[in-house]
This record gives sequence, structure tokens and C-alpha cells, in this order.
Amino acid sequence: MTKDLTQLQSEWDQLREEVDQIQAEYNILCRQRSAFQVELIFPEGNSPADLEAFHQQAAKQVANFSVNLKQLNQHLRKTRVRLKKKRTQMIVKQTQIYRIQASKLWPTVCQQAEEINQIVDYLHQKLHIFKKTNHHFQPQLYQWLPNPPELVEVDELNLPYLVRQDNHWVLQQKTVDWDAD
Repeated sequence: MTKDLTQLQSEWDQLREEVDQIQAEYNILCRQRSAFQVELIFPEGNSPADLEAFHQQAAKQVANFSVNLKQLNQHLRKTRVRLKKKRTQMIVKQTQIYRIQASKLWPTVCQQAEEINQIVDYLHQKLHIFKKTNHHFQPQLYQWLPNPPELVEVDELNLPYLVRQDNHWVLQQKTVDWDAD
């Protein structure tokens, strides 16, 4: 089952919207849990009836708090699981998008790498010719001069070169071998 890039991108955008919605829901639940509180009003009097009413109210509030907090925590867990599933689906879609994009661009990248390497090989040849031209330079009156002049000073030189490794290209250095003809 092959899908085109626009369809995958559309699905990915839809998943991103769903993730944003679930994330917003999760953030609201976290704020609700952080704001969760029990309100107890202490009795004005110290009579046994007032204290008994206070203890009953406190027990009822704590029981209600416990139940509500458990429900909120369960809802938070479910939302976190939904969020993880949607993010995983997004990763899968993104991988499919990358695969399609790479398969479309791969022939162009290979062609450009070959062209670059041809240019580097051509430059390598030209540098050798350049060195040979310098090597054949012999001034006529060299005996009158303390040292014959050098037209070119040749040092070690590295050129960029692309090498294919598995499913990608690696930019490496190719050292110019001055002794090779």
C-alpha cells in the first residue's frame, strides 16, 4: 500500500492537530489536579454536637476528595497513553514521509556526487600537469643564480571527495599524490 507524499503529509498534519488537542486536554487535567483541594469549615462552637458535625463533614469531604482524585488520575493516565499512541503514529508517518522524499531525491544526489567527483578528478589531473610544468622549468642562467627560482611551491593538498557508504554519501578528503603521474 503506497501513499503519495501529499496524502502522508495530510495525515501527519491531522495527527499533529490531534496531538495538540490531547496535549491541551492533558494540561487542563494537570492544572485541575494541582488545584484540587478540600475545604473544611471549622465549627464555631466546641460542643460535642458541633465537633461531631465537623468530623462527619471532614470525613465526607476526604472520601469525596479521594474518589474524585482517583478519577482524575485515571483520566490523566488514559490521556497520557492516548498522547503517546498519537505521537508514535506521528513518528511512523514522519518516517514514511522521509522515505518517500529520500527516494525521490536519491538519484539527483547520486548524480551530483558523481559530477563533484569528476570535477575533483579533473582538478587533480590539472594540478599534476601544473606541477609537471613547474618541474620542467629550468632557467638558462641558473648557474649565475644562487638558487633557481621556483614558480610553484608544492605542499600537501587535500581535495573534497564523495564516497558512497550504504545508503548515503560521505564527504571525505582525497590527498593529492604528487608522485603519481
